[in-house]
Order: sequence, then C-alpha cells, then structure tokens
Amino acid sequence: MGATESKLAFRKNVFQLYEQRGIPAQEHEYWARFYQLPETAEDVFNLFSPKDTRKVRDAAPENLETLISKLITRLSEFLDSEEKPTPETCKQALNCVRTMTRLIPYIFELEKPELEHKLFWSEATIGADVSEVIFSSATEGESSEASAARAKVAGEVRGVRLMKTVIGLLFFRGFTIPFTSAQETVGVHYTIWSPGVGASSAPTATREHHTNRTETLRLLLTLLSRSIYVKPAAIVSKFQHRWASAVIHGGSTTGIEKRGVLTLLCSLLNTVCAYDPVGWGIVPYNHMLFTDTQEQLVALSVHTLVALLDVAESNESVGVRSTLSESKSANAYLPGSTKRVTIHAEVLMLFWKLIEANEILTILSAIIYFTLQSRNDPTQVGLSRMCCFLLHNLSQERAFGVQLNTNFDAASAAASGASSIASKQLPVFSSGTWADFLFLSAHAFITTTGGKFSQLSSLHETLLIALANVSPYVKGLSVVAANKLMTLFSAFASPGFMFAAEGHHKYIFYVLEIFNNLLQYQMTGNSPLIYSIVRNKQKFYDLHRLTFEGAQADIQRLRALKAARLQQQQSGGSVPATPLNGDGEEDREEAEAEEVSTPGMSEKARGKQRAGSGEASERAGHERNSEAAAAPVAAAVPVVPTFDDKGKFVPTKEWFYYWKAHLPLSVILTLCDTLAPQIEHLCIEKGLNDDRQVLEHLQSGTLVGLLPIPHPIYVRRFFFNEAMRIWFTSYLWGVIFLKSTGTTNPEIVKLCPPIWTGKLCFHHRLVNIFNCSHFRNSSTAVPC
Repeated sequence: MGATESKLAFRKNVFQLYEQRGIPAQEHEYWARFYQLPETAEDVFNLFSPKDTRKVRDAAPENLETLISKLITRLSEFLDSEEKPTPETCKQALNCVRTMTRLIPYIFELEKPELEHKLFWSEATIGADVSEVIFSSATEGESSEASAARAKVAGEVRGVRLMKTVIGLLFFRGFTIPFTSAQETVGVHYTIWSPGVGASSAPTATREHHTNRTETLRLLLTLLSRSIYVKPAAIVSKFQHRWASAVIHGGSTTGIEKRGVLTLLCSLLNTVCAYDPVGWGIVPYNHMLFTDTQEQLVALSVHTLVALLDVAESNESVGVRSTLSESKSANAYLPGSTKRVTIHAEVLMLFWKLIEANEILTILSAIIYFTLQSRNDPTQVGLSRMCCFLLHNLSQERAFGVQLNTNFDAASAAASGASSIASKQLPVFSSGTWADFLFLSAHAFITTTGGKFSQLSSLHETLLIALANVSPYVKGLSVVAANKLMTLFSAFASPGFMFAAEGHHKYIFYVLEIFNNLLQYQMTGNSPLIYSIVRNKQKFYDLHRLTFEGAQADIQRLRALKAARLQQQQSGGSVPATPLNGDGEEDREEAEAEEVSTPGMSEKARGKQRAGSGEASERAGHERNSEAAAAPVAAAVPVVPTFDDKGKFVPTKEWFYYWKAHLPLSVILTLCDTLAPQIEHLCIEKGLNDDRQVLEHLQSGTLVGLLPIPHPIYVRRFFFNEAMRIWFTSYLWGVIFLKSTGTTNPEIVKLCPPIWTGKLCFHHRLVNIFNCSHFRNSSTAVPC
C-alpha cells in the first residue's frame, strides 16, 4: 500500500467496521478492500491496531464474522481457480492470510470461548462462505467421487475448512510450489518442499515462494496457538484443541487428507534439516550485509512442527510396533489367522543404522554448551531446564553411559562448542573422557547457580540424578573430576546446607550413590577417586557420627563467625583465626578439595600420622559402632517435614534421624578403614612424596572380597507426567512469543510483524506460566 490515499481508505474501512453495525455481506466492494488495498503484512498490522480489533470484536461481532467469511471465501476461490495465479491474485490471497493472522488471536484471548465457537465450530457455519467456484465448475458428467468431495467441503464447519485452506495454500502451485513445466496444471499438489525424508529431490523455489510459505505458516501457527490461552491445568484435562485435531487426525471424516498431513510434516522437517545458516561464510560479517529471510521460514517450520508434535498423540511407533508384532504371528494359537509380515529384519536393520549414525556425544556437547551458556541469563531459564531434562533423559540409557568412556577430543568437539567450554569455563584436564567433561560441567553448573533465590537451584537434583544414572558405567574419572566430585560432597555434607531446606539431604544420597557405583562396579580405573576418598576420610567419619545437636551447634558457630566477620569488616578490622572459628582449617579443607594432585605428605605430617594412625583407625571403627548403637532409632515411616508460620522449613530430630539412618556409607567407611592404614604405611616405609606413586600403587592392588557385594544398579527414569507436559507447552509458546516480538531487522519486521503485539491478556498468562508455580518437586517427577 504505497499511496497514502489507499492507507486512508483502509483505515476508514476499519473504522466503519466497528462504528456501523450489521454491514450487509452483499456490499462486495466494501469487503473486497480488505484484501485488495494492503501491500505488505506490516501495513495490515499497523492499520489494524489492537484497539480497533478489540472494538470490532466487542461492539460489532457480526461484522467480524462477515469479514472472516469473506476472507475464507476469497481464499477458496483462489484455490479452486483453474487459472494460473497472477501477482494480483497472490497479493489478495496474502492479504486474506495477513488479516486473519491479525484478527484470530483477539478471538482466542477471550475468557469465554463462545465467540470462537460461533465463528468457527457451530453447525450454523456449515456450508457458509464456500467458494461459488466449487459449484460453478461442476459439469454434468462429473464423477460421483468428485461430487462427494464437493458435498464434503460444503458440509464442514468453518474451522475445519479454514485449516484445510491453509494447508492447501502451503502446497498451491504458483503460490508456494513452483511450476517445473508449462504443462503442469494449477491447483494443490502435495510436493515436499526440500529433499530429505520422503523425497530425494524437490523443485527449486524462489524467494517469492519462500515468502509466501512464511506468511502462510504464520497463520497456521496462529491457529495452533489456541492452547496458550488456556489455563495450565486445563491443558491436560478438558481442553480439546480442535485446530490441531484437524491436522493430526488426517484422513478422518473431519480432518485433512492424510497425504497432505504427511507432506506438511516432511516439508517442515526437511526445511529445517536442509537449512545452511553459514551461506556465504567466506565473507566476514555476511549476516550484517545480507538479510537471511529464509531463517524466518526455518524458525516457523520448527515452531509449527514442534507445536503439532506437542499436541499429537503418541502414535509414532504404532506402525513399527505392529510390524514387529505381526511378524511373530506364526506362533499364535491359530496359525495363519493373521497375515505374517516378513520385513521385521529390515525394520531391525533400520534401527541398527539409526543407532549407528547417532552422534550422541555431539548432542551431549551441544546440550552442555547451552546449559552453561544460559545459566547466567535470567531470560534463558527455560533453556537451562530443558537441557538438564535432556541430560536426565539420556542418562537412563546404558549405551549412553558406556559411550562416555570415549576419550574427550577437543578438536572433534569444536564444532558444537564443547572445546570452548572445556578451555574457558572448566578446569584443565588432560587425557580425560567425555565422562570427565560431563562431571566437570555438572559441577560448574551446580556451584555457580546456587542460592535460595536462584531459579536454577532446583535443577541441581536433576543433574545429580543424571550423574548417578551413568556412574556404574564410568570406567575412570580423572584426578580433576574426582576432586570436583569430592568438593560437591563436602558442600552437601555441611550441616548448614542439609538443614536449609527439606530436600537438601537428598543431594548427599545422590553423591554417595555415585561413589558407591564407581567403587563397586568400576574400581580398577578409579584410583584417583579412591585416593581422594581416603584423603578426605574424616569427612565421611564426621558425617557418620553427626548428631542433630552437633549439627545445630555447628550451624550456630558458623552464624556467629559470619556475624563477627561482618562486624569486623564494617569497623575496618579483621577476624583473627582461632581454634574456635576454624578459619584457616576451613580454607585448608576447601583447598584440598580443589586440588588432588598436590605433592604428598611431608615428613613432619607423616611423623604425626605414624604416631596415631593405628589408634585413629581403630578408634574410628569403635566410635562408629558405639554411636550407631546409641543413636535414636529411625522412624519406621517417613517423617513429615515441619514449617513455621512464614513457611520456612524447620528441621526436627525425627526428620534428621530418619534419613541419616539410611545413608549408604558402609562401602566408603570399609574402604577408608582398609586403605587408609595401608597408604600411610606405604608412604612411611617407601618414603613416597608424590601422589602419582600412590595412585600407581592403588591401580596395582585390588579390594576384591573386602567391600560388600555390589548392590543392584538403580536407574531413576525420566517421567513425562502432566506437570512436564504443561511446562513444555508453556516453554514452547513462550519461545515463540519472544521470537515473534524480538525482531528488530526492518526487512524481517516488514515480512513478519509481531503477531501478539498488544495482547496484554496473553502476556499476563505467559508470565504466570514462566513462573512454573504449578510445577513442584516430587519423587516421581523431575524437579522444575
């Protein structure tokens, strides 16, 4: 709409739409101006303001219904025409798409769905706004099949017809599908857009075809966005997504043709997979010189594909399951009663190739990259959650844990960003494996996203579960990774952390489970971890001997020390290190936890240990047995946590002794009692002053018969429950909303103006969804 007069005429049309009630549908010239005057999508969105749209919806809903009917009728005429599309008819079709993309979100945002039902799903819309071309093109010799198809179109409600029209536009030759020869006929031809799944080749599309696909996909995505206006609790209960059902249930009496649905899914998938974001990569800063409009098509393809899969039922494996089950029909009680499928070997071979081609470590490096990159950005909390959930999902597979023993090659991981993480954000580790990379990344995430006010602290348990799941298969952690794991144990075993929240004690169980799995299933290659445990044996003894009163006293001591430090800092003084505050001792233990590969014990230290090493070990075992007998008996049933009037957790003796009695410390305490005297005697006898010599000794020895029988491997599986589905749907549409409103490139804004600009109701619900107030930690679900 280049001329100012045309824009003024369009604005007058909009004003008249809500100022004049009941505009007759016979005023064809008035209604035609809505799809004849605009030139770009930006014109439609600017001249049809949110305020005007709500006025039309609230003051003159009958005019809104007539306008939508006219737009759908014009699109039907465009699809049913036997003439090749012209630039003018393509512009009119695009304006119909743009106008409905602008109007429909304001219909969805109403609390009550009566208007949407009246406009799209009521029986009164059956046969309305059907193109006259459908009937005028009928001939006397028309086949019964064609007549039935025409009758079926006339007997559908407006919502189904609109969805079918949108799908038809995506595969209309001359509009979104190019002509490959002059003899080709006009109409809807289900041709996959890009080569890949379902097509070895595809016709070459022009920039105009890509633009038309982009604008039509925006309307399809707008129709699928109906779920974002529904309360989270209703998504998994009573909400029926009729728009998505028209696509998902392809081939049914009320759905789209099955061939069209499959072509759409393959086109979306292939468009995403075939996209080359580098393009003219040889030109530096090429993205600043050229606007890549195809990126919008790829983004919309991803959004639409995921939105459809999110609503779709889990029927992806039905065909494969049926094929494999039918291949066993020969063993049935009635042989030959069902057809035996003989392609089961081919199906299993397909699985083989899919597994063989699966670059699982590349996927892992990408997940970890985005996990660490998004941890400090408050707007990327959802991305961090999804990455942690993916790690948990991967960790439940044994094959994944086995693959982690592959040597970590920074050069091969450079493409996915893993090498940059290893060099910039993680400690340096040489000759390590992908297991080291995973453990160090988890340590970096946990130690940098803590605090009760952090939105990501609830993901710590998810990462610890992932580490516990893979730990039985990790053949050897490096010195640095073992050191960081011990640092986590030291932090989680402190009384201040354990008593801070009702679920913090579970972190100790996860770390102890990791230790036990590595010791009982992969002891041979984990000598650095064994040495680290032995060096920090006192921490395990302290945890075993810890009492409720002792923990409370330790917390009070640390609080007093913190208050004294703060007071001294305010007065400009310093707090001297005393035996009471233990300032230097805490720093020393933290330093030991950070570095395992420091030089061995000095002669003075060995002399002190020589004097009391045997007595210390013997005394530790005696104290352990006596205190275990004197400790309060744990409750037979789980103790319900208590909270004060402000909702703050209050630890109790019953709560403390219940879970403490179940700590799996026997393996580690046996290890410490056995190896600590041996290592001390070895250092004294041979005069060892290097940790590497101790590690070599541990690698050459064995503890077979000393440790308890290995416990069964326990895998905590990832459950896709209702809360997870609500979160994923919320996160999906949150990302789509932010991508829609965050574009600043003028050329992109002209092509794809924000769909949900001005929708305060939508944004309010989006903010509530991002808070995840409905998503709570539970024993059967991954924490949010």
